Amino acid sequence: MATCLLVNFDGALTANQFIFWKTAFKRVLKKMTSTCDKAHQHLLATFERDKRAHQMLVFNGQQFLRKTNRFSLLEYLCRAIAGQQLSTKAASTIWGRVKILHQASDLPFKLFLQRANFDELRSCGLSGAKTKTITGLARADSQGELSARKLKTLDHEDLINHLCQFWGVGQWTAEMCAIGYFKMTDVWSEGDVGLKNAISFLYEGDSEKADKAVSISSPFRSYWSLHLWSALDNGFFKAEQ
Repeated sequence: MATCLLVNFDGALTANQFIFWKTAFKRVLKKMTSTCDKAHQHLLATFERDKRAHQMLVFNGQQFLRKTNRFSLLEYLCRAIAGQQLSTKAASTIWGRVKILHQASDLPFKLFLQRANFDELRSCGLSGAKTKTITGLARADSQGELSARKLKTLDHEDLINHLCQFWGVGQWTAEMCAIGYFKMTDVWSEGDVGLKNAISFLYEGDSEKADKAVSISSPFRSYWSLHLWSALDNGFFKAEQ
């Protein structure tokens, strides 16, 4: 027989709390599925006469902006900063060292960063600039400037502008946060190398057609982005050759 552990305020769920969160999760899942369906149908209809784009959409299948986050906004941004211009393997190694320091501190992540020694963070493999950005973000978070609850009420342009005010956080990082953390549905990252390559492949270097495609994919440009990234990863462009 399976055993279910129910805890209360000190870290566990009572039966009523379990029912509440189960119901809330179902609502979020239903909303997520509804939005993904709507986005997919919109893109299929929009690109119906664009043979290659329509083939890509069908080949990829429905894309999802998942509504659950494993990390706080602070940690999400810090991980993104730590991994900038690095391979996935190198970024994972460096962040793994940071997490070892965090676990040894026995503090919540935000408190750990607020109290972290600059040189200790540098010793994990972070550059001086990245360490400065991460410690600055920790200070901003302690002052309430990284409240996800407040920031999610902003539209994507205001959110991106807000994040870009912090030293070391650039346009691309803020855009990826808008898509990946806040699940905003209509974000297009002009500077993303992957998107540039994918849309160039799709329209064979025709920038006018590429720009038009981005424009007409609104209000679901984030999903259009997911499709282009997927097409790079799943071999769609190679399969066409």
